[in-house]
Amino acid sequence: MRQGIVKKLKLRLDKDRTFLISFISTAVSRGISGFGTIFLSFVLARQLGAANYGRFMLAYSILMGLGIASNFGMDQALLKYASILFHDKDKVTLRHLRKSVLIASTLISLFFALGLFTSKGILAEKLFGVANFNTVLIVMAINVPFYANILLQSTYLKAFKRPEIAPFVEIGLLAFLTGLFVITANFFGVDITPFSTSVILLIATIVVLAIGQITLEFVLRKLKNEAARVRNNINGFFLSLPDFAISSITTYLLNFSPGIILGLYATPRDIGLYNIARNVSFLINFILAIINNVTAPYFATYFKNKDMESLQNLARNSTLYMLLIATPAFLVVLCFPTQILHIFGNAFTPAKNALILLSAAQLFNVLTGPIFFLLNMTGHQRYLRNNVMLTAVITITCSIFFSKYWGYWGAAIATAIGLVLQNAFAYYHANRLLGINLYGRYKRQVLNKKDK
Repeated sequence: MRQGIVKKLKLRLDKDRTFLISFISTAVSRGISGFGTIFLSFVLARQLGAANYGRFMLAYSILMGLGIASNFGMDQALLKYASILFHDKDKVTLRHLRKSVLIASTLISLFFALGLFTSKGILAEKLFGVANFNTVLIVMAINVPFYANILLQSTYLKAFKRPEIAPFVEIGLLAFLTGLFVITANFFGVDITPFSTSVILLIATIVVLAIGQITLEFVLRKLKNEAARVRNNINGFFLSLPDFAISSITTYLLNFSPGIILGLYATPRDIGLYNIARNVSFLINFILAIINNVTAPYFATYFKNKDMESLQNLARNSTLYMLLIATPAFLVVLCFPTQILHIFGNAFTPAKNALILLSAAQLFNVLTGPIFFLLNMTGHQRYLRNNVMLTAVITITCSIFFSKYWGYWGAAIATAIGLVLQNAFAYYHANRLLGINLYGRYKRQVLNKKDK
């Protein structure tokens, strides 16, 4: 029996060789850049303390939200359409699409940056409770266009089936460089405050953006154009943007609204405790980000070619590999929450229960597999949009009531509820629309009904 299990495992590994090579190389690069997020949290928690760390992370959440809104779903749509253009080697259309996206994102981001600059005084007083915090918001407003383009440039590399490079030109590297620059500045006697940290973040953003643009241009130059053989119509890209935009923005609200709402009802210390617990819990979900980077282009290609069985197998196998890594990580958090939080400072250890709860929710996220990208890449973004909108409303409502009475613990409960619901609903839609069953057989009749 043991030999039979070993033989089956060997056959599966041989069959998934290409996927595993891409997965391992992406895991290494993603691990290096993913370390940046924890590294930045460690540095800022130590340098700023719980209260100022909470204030800065709240400002950073606003920057992130405006960056996502500025892209209006273009990052998600690019992952689908740029994958197809790259597969067809349609370099002319790809460059045209890239130019159009850059112009649109820049114009929208300038609008949001102006809005943040205009409202800086009100936000500083009402949300941050410190009048002079408006200087931090001014720097964040300047950073919005640069940050929005960072989110886009990594998407191209994922679409070009170079997920092992993408982590080096996105948020992970940005976090690492920011942490490194903060340590360097502190070494040379610079006073580390939320304002000086926001300036350092702006500098790091520009550096990462420059690295990404050079890398992207290098990859594009190596692509041989075969536009004479095939020329794709990208009208579908622009038509799909409203659905992708609503999905992206509401996903952001689902993940970050509890922390923002917490700023209205609780102390900066509570915000700091919540953010530390949330950031550490992302380590459980870290493997899902790697899988999404690798599988998304393949989902789009398989669905275009109507190879649903390969799509099902890829989704199922990738979920199995995720669980093999995420489960031990969750057990470590479950057994040693206080010791993990102690690394960031004694002030953060009270968040141990919030850390366990959020980690459990992230493990459920892994259990449902790469469902979000699966729905996006197969043209079912409207169902995903409706799903995320519903769960975002539930999360925001829970955050308002729970945060008011229970502080950071209430925000953690609201976040966990939102994560579980969004993934449960998404899994239901993937099963009903595509016949995808990660723990059973593929329902061939679903596709046959559509074909008829």
